[in-house]
Amino acid sequence: MLYFQKAAQISPQVAIIPKDLDSINYAINGKQKAIEPAYSFIPSKILKRMVKLGRMGVGAALAIIENEEVHGIIIFQIIKQLI
Repeated sequence: MLYFQKAAQISPQVAIIPKDLDSINYAINGKQKAIEPAYSFIPSKILKRMVKLGRMGVGAALAIIENEEVHGIIIFQIIKQLI
């Protein structure tokens, strides 16, 4: 069996599943800005040299595996384009 213990996301939304329509961040001029995770686990010298997408991915992953025994990580990508 597979159980998810923690989850993290790189998204313009505050929650993975919004509680109501008022909490959804809609696109402005056709663009949305992702909410960045905390980077407290990444040393500042390394953080300055990382590209933004790499920083966000590592920041989200480190927030999940902090002080935990990790048996596996599942990464998936959902791209949804509003027309």
